[in-house]
Amino acid sequence: MPPAEAIHVRIAMVEALNNIAEHAYQGIPNQDIELKFVLETRMLTLEIYDWGAINPKAAQPKDISIDASAPAALPEGGFGYHIIQDVMDQVCYSRTNNKNKLLLVKKW
Repeated sequence: MPPAEAIHVRIAMVEALNNIAEHAYQGIPNQDIELKFVLETRMLTLEIYDWGAINPKAAQPKDISIDASAPAALPEGGFGYHIIQDVMDQVCYSRTNNKNKLLLVKKW
């Protein structure tokens, strides 16, 4: 995987795991997260599972309006899911039987 693509995967993983810790598990320590990595020719698929709260931001549209000329006016958080969508080729969130699944795909 080219270094630039590997950086995108790292950013997505950090954002996803942070979102799980902060939002799904609401900061409660020592909760379970399951990771599955599948490496194929020029494609990495990541599946991230947790048993925390549902992700309401997953249903929001990808496009958000940000005024980069006024960084002080930006909210403290709330961009993690959008960042993940920007750096990965495919992002799919689902919830089944009280289990969240975030599917991330990166191609190169």
